[in-house]
Amino acid sequence: MSIKIKEAVKMAINDIVELFSVQDISNVLLEEVARDSNENYLITVGFERPTLNGGGAALAAGIAALMATQRVYKVVCIDKESGDALWIKDRMLEKN
Repeated sequence: MSIKIKEAVKMAINDIVELFSVQDISNVLLEEVARDSNENYLITVGFERPTLNGGGAALAAGIAALMATQRVYKVVCIDKESGDALWIKDRMLEKN
């Protein structure tokens, strides 16, 4: 029996939170959902994490630089039957 879209989304978000929590992520949100040619779910999840500025550059820029975050997007492929995450990849946005 195939899992439903809401279950797949919950599983994808839970996987992202669990795997990336050591990076102090926040503002985890569903961005989009699609299916691949095998009918597995492709779920894009966005979140914020602290920027990886060099220590000296961050100190020179002040407190704001220390608290800066970047928005990151990951695509999670969820198996349509088991609900397991098959893979997680970066989702690169096109720059205008």
